[in-house]
Amino acid sequence: MSTPIPASTPVHLRPAAVAGMLDTLAAADRELAGELDRIASSRSPVSTVTVAALERLLTTLRPAAEVRSRLAGVDPGVLAAAIRLRRERRDLRVLPGGLR
Repeated sequence: MSTPIPASTPVHLRPAAVAGMLDTLAAADRELAGELDRIASSRSPVSTVTVAALERLLTTLRPAAEVRSRLAGVDPGVLAAAIRLRRERRDLRVLPGGLR
């Protein structure tokens, strides 16, 4: 695992790279929420199945935590441009009947 970058250290990335990092975070957030929902609705939330699911979840959360650490040092203007880029990409996928 890499060493976290202190928030005070500027990180020079292009908006497209930051948008990809934001995609990674969003995917990890969805996986975490889904797994926690499954655990909460389980009749036996403390089980070997739950432990195995949480261990698998760590493979997603560790890289996402590193991404979040790197994003802390991104220039706010680049972050804003990345957010706009993600929104534009999402808008391109949306059709009147829903997602493509």
